[in-house]
Amino acid sequence: MDPIQQLLAKQEIAEVLYRHARAGDRSDAELAHACYHAGATERHGEFDGLAAKVIDALSSTRPKPGSPTEGMVHAVTNILTEFDDDLHAFVESYYVAWCQMTDGVDATIGGRYLDKFEKRDGRWAIVHRDVIFDWSRAEPETAKFWEEHPAAPHLYGKLGESDPLYIYTHRGPEGTHSPGKIAS
Repeated sequence: MDPIQQLLAKQEIAEVLYRHARAGDRSDAELAHACYHAGATERHGEFDGLAAKVIDALSSTRPKPGSPTEGMVHAVTNILTEFDDDLHAFVESYYVAWCQMTDGVDATIGGRYLDKFEKRDGRWAIVHRDVIFDWSRAEPETAKFWEEHPAAPHLYGKLGESDPLYIYTHRGPEGTHSPGKIAS
């Protein structure tokens, strides 16, 4: 692969990983689906099967009554991409997920994603993902900073389309995001 094309492919792959993190953090199932090619598979905890099933049934990408998670934030780092050829790549990336649970616990989980990517119809996406859990810790929830130090009203992250993000962005073709009209 041409070195410039390789850099462009690495950037496109990294953006898929970042969009996947956004999808989990915002409970955006449509965006999560767009990170995978049709028929993709995933091993995630006890789940081992079609990625679409983990998105629709088992993950935090659809706000559900009774969900054990109130909110989360993922950071994706150390993205290492190895190309088999112009259309196939293996990608290892590290993640840290901070999860606010409904039972009064704050959980921090660190691990890695081991992803097989393919380029189909000009688009890089995941065809298989293994979610590796390397470490975790759980702590009792403490008071929020803004409750301890009240100031002007804050914008708060929310699950689903009521998150402030969706004031600025909307979905374009193939699950990509393009600038939207900023609400006034």
